[in-house]
Amino acid sequence: TIALHGVRHDGFLTVPDAPGLGCDIDEEFVARFPSEGNLSVPVQESANSYNPGTYGERLYVQTRLQRRTYFSA
Repeated sequence: TIALHGVRHDGFLTVPDAPGLGCDIDEEFVARFPSEGNLSVPVQESANSYNPGTYGERLYVQTRLQRRTYFSA
């Protein structure tokens, strides 16, 4: 969960003038739900959609082979 530091006034949140993003992440809460791959569209390893040997890596997003040209510099 996220704790905001802004103040709600007339349906709006005021933007804090202190450094940072204006929120804190509850790291104890986040730790209770560890990453399990977090791929938006899980596919089977046998689909050969990822680079060889990288299917089991725990990445938030992993570029699929067919889309790599859009993500490479």
